[in-house]
Amino acid sequence: MPARRILTIAALVLMSTMSAATAESYKHDPTFAVPGGFFNDPDFHPVGYLTSFPVKDTAQKLDAKRRSALRLLFIASYCACKAKLRQDYPIATSTALYRLLLTNYPKVASVRGEGGKVVMLGRLAKVLEDERP
Repeated sequence: MPARRILTIAALVLMSTMSAATAESYKHDPTFAVPGGFFNDPDFHPVGYLTSFPVKDTAQKLDAKRRSALRLLFIASYCACKAKLRQDYPIATSTALYRLLLTNYPKVASVRGEGGKVVMLGRLAKVLEDERP
């Protein structure tokens, strides 16, 4: 378990040191559509996209269409990480987009790890798959 904790912390540090230029290069779609770069651009990191997504109100209840799109965005993030990078990745629970997801899908709180500070995308995807509209 300590090795997993070290890997999780290392991944979070790596993601938090993403260059400002990289973060600014992401074009965030307010409808939560999955960008093409998720699967075909080797320099496009799904977790970087999620963590840099601007959210004005993390307590906002989304309509059914946007709620479903947000759910699919997180599932696609996991799939892209596994396909392109061959591993699961953590996302900090302090991330604005995760907090919005938590508002709209409260069951995702059950899969937080590391004292509630992170959640693995794979565990999120599993919960979200069960939350089909």
